[in-house]
Amino acid sequence: MKLKNRQLPIVNGLGTASRKLMASLLMSSAFVIAACGGGASNNENTSNNPNNNSNNGGGAQTYSGPAPSNSDVQAFRIQLWENIRGNDRCGSCHDVGGQGNSAFADNSDVNAAYSVANGLVNLSDPATSSLVTKFSGAGHFCWESTQSACAAQLQLWIENWASDRNGAGGRTIQLTPPNDENPSPATSFNNTVDASYYSGNNINGFDTNIHNIVTTHCLGCHVPNATEGPAQQPYFAVADPQSSYDTVSSVPLINLSTAQLSRFY
Repeated sequence: MKLKNRQLPIVNGLGTASRKLMASLLMSSAFVIAACGGGASNNENTSNNPNNNSNNGGGAQTYSGPAPSNSDVQAFRIQLWENIRGNDRCGSCHDVGGQGNSAFADNSDVNAAYSVANGLVNLSDPATSSLVTKFSGAGHFCWESTQSACAAQLQLWIENWASDRNGAGGRTIQLTPPNDENPSPATSFNNTVDASYYSGNNINGFDTNIHNIVTTHCLGCHVPNATEGPAQQPYFAVADPQSSYDTVSSVPLINLSTAQLSRFY
């Protein structure tokens, strides 16, 4: 709808400013009516059409080529091919006519892609597949932030393919049980201080028990009323053997199984 030099009605009693306001309103109405007419596009919004892209392939168009020729090709398609054929993944180079040397992401024929991919994977040891090891260096196109992330994804997809073709239905984790071993002798601290903690051999007039050593050499710090600086916990250098022993055993500061691993040592 267009206005063709139509005269605005003259309203008695309206000033110049009011007539200008009415003219502006009429022109705005004309633009709204025109926008609702044949000028608007009725084309389908394809960006929200789920049939345009593959969720797995990341940017791949809907596949319309030959059906998988057997169950293994079907397993390849589901577990690997749909994940790599997108134009933002391997399909950007390894489709037919792409820059890559091998068309294992052929979007036109999954059977042809399968034939190429079989020479690039090791289904017995997927981690050694050339599709995976290609990402061991740097500079190869990767849709993730690191080369190792792409390698891990490809390894997983190949493992799923190998499991699917064997009827396992997905990736399985092989667990190897550890060898049986006899348990080590149990060691634990007694609740009551053992005599060996505060009495021991006298060598050159010096008692070599633990309590005597710590009260002689650690008294300046590891007691509540330290004399050589701020008191430092744990307070294992106190005079009472039982209190010292309780602290040593509760932290613990002694490894009864391997003396060299003791914190004291």
